[in-house]
Amino acid sequence: MYVEKNILEQFKDEILRLFLKVESKLDKIIDGNNTIGDEKEYDSYELSILLKSSYRTLQRYRSDGELIYFKKRQKIFYKESDVIRFRETYFKDGVKIKQDDDSESIGNRVVSKSNRSKKKKRINRRNK
Repeated sequence: MYVEKNILEQFKDEILRLFLKVESKLDKIIDGNNTIGDEKEYDSYELSILLKSSYRTLQRYRSDGELIYFKKRQKIFYKESDVIRFRETYFKDGVKIKQDDDSESIGNRVVSKSNRSKKKKRINRRNK
C-alpha cells in the first residue's frame, strides 16, 4: 500500500499536536493547577484536608447552604474565594463558631435541637 509523503507528514503532525495537547492537560492535573482564571479551585479531598473535616461534613455544609460549590464533570469543586469567605464566617482557629438559635454545642459538634427531638420521637415510635 502506497501513501503519499505529504499525507503521511500531515497525519504525523496531527498526532503530535494531539499528544502535546494531552500532555499539557496531564501536567495541569499532576501539578494540581486547578484554576478558574486566576482563582484556584479545590476538590472535596483537598478541602477536607484544609478544613480538617470529613466528606460527610462537607456535604452537610453544602446542603445547609453554608458552602458554595459547583460541579464539573460530575465532580464537586469549590472556588478559593468561597472557601476563604466560608472560613472567615464559620471558623475561628480551625473550630466552627457559628451556631443556629435552634442548636446546642456538644463537645466540638453542633447539634440541632429540632433534629434531636425528631430522632427521639422516631425511637419512641419503634419501642411502642
